[in-house]
Amino acid sequence: MSAVAIGRALELGAIRSLDQPISDFITEWRDDPGRSKILVRHLLDMRSGLLPQAAATTAEDVLNRAYLHPRHDEVILYEYPLVHEPGTRYEYNNATSELVALLIKRATGRRYAEFLATEILQPLGAMGGDIWVNRLGGTAHSGCCLLLPPESWLRLGLLLMSDGVWADRRLLPPGYVAEMRRGTAQNPYYGMGVYMAGRYIERRGFANPERDRPALRVLHSEPYLSNDVFLFDGNANQVVYMIPSADMVIVRVGSSPPRGEGQEWDNSFLPNVLLKGWMSQSPSRTLTPQPRD
Repeated sequence: MSAVAIGRALELGAIRSLDQPISDFITEWRDDPGRSKILVRHLLDMRSGLLPQAAATTAEDVLNRAYLHPRHDEVILYEYPLVHEPGTRYEYNNATSELVALLIKRATGRRYAEFLATEILQPLGAMGGDIWVNRLGGTAHSGCCLLLPPESWLRLGLLLMSDGVWADRRLLPPGYVAEMRRGTAQNPYYGMGVYMAGRYIERRGFANPERDRPALRVLHSEPYLSNDVFLFDGNANQVVYMIPSADMVIVRVGSSPPRGEGQEWDNSFLPNVLLKGWMSQSPSRTLTPQPRD
C-alpha cells in the first residue's frame, strides 16, 4: 500500500520522481551527507541504507523505539542509524517503510490515512479499515498493521493488474506498476513493495539472504506455474497473488497457518492449484512456468 501511495502522489504531481531525494521533503536530512542520498525509490525497494531489522531485547533499543514509541517518526528522523550507502544494499527494515507516511504528509500536506482513503480506497470503491497511529493526532504507521477487508486488497490487486487504471481513471503513472515489479541487483526477487517469481528457489526469506535465518524462510515446494506472478507477501502468510497471464488475483488473509510435523505454509501451492484449474477449462490456455536454474 505504501508503494501505491507513492505512485498516487507521483500521478498527482506532489512528488516529482522516484529518483527525487527524500530530503526535498524531509528537510532535516538535507545537509546530512549520507541520508541526503536516500531517494524516494529506496523507501520502496528497501535500499535506504538504514539499520536492518533484527531482534531487539530492550525497550531502549532504537529498533523498538522507532516502532513503538509514541513519537516513532522523530526517533527515525533523529536517532535511527544509517549503516550503508543508500542504494547499495537490500536490507528489510520497518523504519524505511515507516518513512513513507511522513513523506506523503510532507509532499501532499495531507495525513497518510486521509490520503489513502480519498486518493486510493474511495476511487476503487473499496472499504476502509483501521490504521495504527503512534498517538492521538500523531503520525500513522505506514510500515505495518493496516487492517482492511479482503475485498479491498482484492481491488488493490486488480488496480495493479490494470497498470494503475480503475474505471477509466488513471490513479498511478503509466508504467509505474512495471517499475514496482522490477527487482534490483541487490535483490532480484523484490521490487517496490512487491515480490516477484524470479528464478525458482525452494525457500525465500525477507531479510538480506546473507543475514536471513533459515527458520524464517517461506517454503515454495515447486516453481510457480506462471513466471509473471508477483505478490504482496505479508505477516502470517497473508498474501495477494497477481498473475497477469491468467488475469487472476488471489487473496489469502487470516491467522497464521498451523506449524508442526508436516504442516507448513507453502507459498506456491494455492496459486498453482488455481492455475491448474484455469488451464483445465480450456486446452488452448498455456503458461510459461517459473524458470529453474
